[in-house]
Amino acid sequence: MASLFCAANTQFEIANFEKSLTSVEDFDCCILDIDFENQAQLELGYEFVYANRHLNFYAYIAEGTKEAVINAHKLGCTKFFIKAEDLKEYLHMSSVQMSQMSMTTFTSGSRSLYREFSGFKVLLVDDVEINLKLLKDVLSPFNFEFHAFTSSTLASEEINKTKYDLILTDAMMPEVSGFELAKMVKDSKLNQNTPTVFVSGYPLLDNKIESYNLGSVAFIEKPLEPAAVRAQIYSILKTYHLQMEIVSQKEDFIAMLTHDLKTPIRAQIAALRLLSNGCFGKLNFEQAEIVNEIMASNKYMQNMTDNVLLKYKSERGKLQIQKETHNIKDTIESTLSKLKYLVAQKRQTIKVNYDLTSEQAYYDEIEIQRVLTNLIVNATEYSPENSAIGINVKSADAEILISVEDSGCGMNEEEFELFIKKYTSQAKTYKKIGTGLGLYICKKIVDTHGGSMSVEKLPKAGSRFTFTIPNDTLESGGAANSLNSQSL
Repeated sequence: MASLFCAANTQFEIANFEKSLTSVEDFDCCILDIDFENQAQLELGYEFVYANRHLNFYAYIAEGTKEAVINAHKLGCTKFFIKAEDLKEYLHMSSVQMSQMSMTTFTSGSRSLYREFSGFKVLLVDDVEINLKLLKDVLSPFNFEFHAFTSSTLASEEINKTKYDLILTDAMMPEVSGFELAKMVKDSKLNQNTPTVFVSGYPLLDNKIESYNLGSVAFIEKPLEPAAVRAQIYSILKTYHLQMEIVSQKEDFIAMLTHDLKTPIRAQIAALRLLSNGCFGKLNFEQAEIVNEIMASNKYMQNMTDNVLLKYKSERGKLQIQKETHNIKDTIESTLSKLKYLVAQKRQTIKVNYDLTSEQAYYDEIEIQRVLTNLIVNATEYSPENSAIGINVKSADAEILISVEDSGCGMNEEEFELFIKKYTSQAKTYKKIGTGLGLYICKKIVDTHGGSMSVEKLPKAGSRFTFTIPNDTLESGGAANSLNSQSL
């Protein structure tokens, strides 16, 4: 039968385990004999540990089996002893050493400091209910809004439904391990930037390394040292939110700057258009050529500022579309008309092939024009002079496929995924000017439409970028998505 040893200043008492579930007020530590005969006794162990969480717990194991060691860790025991001699030696520690093991309390000043994060949503995941209760108790000064799960499967579903400010997870769980959960968090749109902390009774070096490789910001070992845990969590949240504030200020500055740049750029384009149309007198060949080159440069700059603004909006969840019925052929021809001076600079040509069962489709024309503009601008930039750019448009099942082919350096699917994630650019490598945001913006717009985007490296040279527009039936006009993303 399992029993317990309680110690206070080297004064010891031995009690029957099942009769000692009330709080043990007069002791500093507890050494559990965890030779449990059944699951019911293990559950009683959890209850006792929780009821006496002010104590430091150690385990005495008659036989050092793997199951016994696991039970010791689950119960939150700091140490465990297999040999009786080791236990006897340990029980005769001095009263000074014993008193140093008592759990550190926190002051009212600390409590008010932690209230800075009051109401923050925190996800707790551990397959042992008592561990969740202990975590809640330790972190209670923060006044968090806890969402606790003993089922890691349910927790993995939750990370795609709710935005959290902090995630704490156990490492070894029977359904979905903490490591698998951390991967899901990393791939989650809602919580990919949420700080994740591992709380585990298995502080193996490999476990720690894997947790940090998965983006964990800390690895807290069980049993918990309350004051240390609170200090860690406070530091993590403080650092994280300071970083987010800096990023937000930077993004706001960029958005404001690019927004202010749009007005003079548009004014220059309007003035150049008047000159090009001969409103102030007919231009000779050289003058017309210079005006057209300036026009192309201004339109390129306009496209860059629009990309920056759209990236700002998409990352704040403000990218919304307004679908209406449009003629896809007219949309493409209108886009090409706006880019004719840019294409003419390198004496390139654009060939368009249509294979449509119907020219009517349901989409946001302004945003699809933006996708086409980005892909065509990229094609002109990375293709050599006097080259041809191909555009193919065709109907396929319940969608329209649009592809843009260039004869540049070429890009495969793996490189494309990297570009989308990091919105990097090949501009530096090929001595071009570019923000690297074009493909990132295209993917965001296409995804918002419910379409897909891919790239294929052509055999000889160049790439073929293909995106799809679902050819939805006309439902509820354009009211489903209320704001047009052209406005900021």
